[in-house]
Amino acid sequence: MKLKTDFTTNSSSSSFVVIGARIEMENISTMKRGETSDDPWDVIDPLLKGTDLSWSSGCEYGDGEIMIGICYTSMGDDETLGQFKQRVKDEIKQTLGISTEVGHIEECWMDN
Repeated sequence: MKLKTDFTTNSSSSSFVVIGARIEMENISTMKRGETSDDPWDVIDPLLKGTDLSWSSGCEYGDGEIMIGICYTSMGDDETLGQFKQRVKDEIKQTLGISTEVGHIEECWMDN
């Protein structure tokens, strides 16, 4: 069996599957940078550098909400799902300063 461990995309469709949370962009930009930006990449990419966290705005780019989390393929062999969820929750708290509940996020969209 082949397992793709990376974000998959082509010219017609994209998908994003993680344990994570949906977070309002204004919470991130205000809490971590003291400023806002219309472009999520300006705020998020520098914050996530060096972490296991990934993010996507999905097909609703510009709606003010992002999905952020860690892909299941990063779960340790000796780690339970509960431990993995706690690790994701802790990583979001440490990186973004936001306490949130986490769960399964699965988004898929097609460019038309």
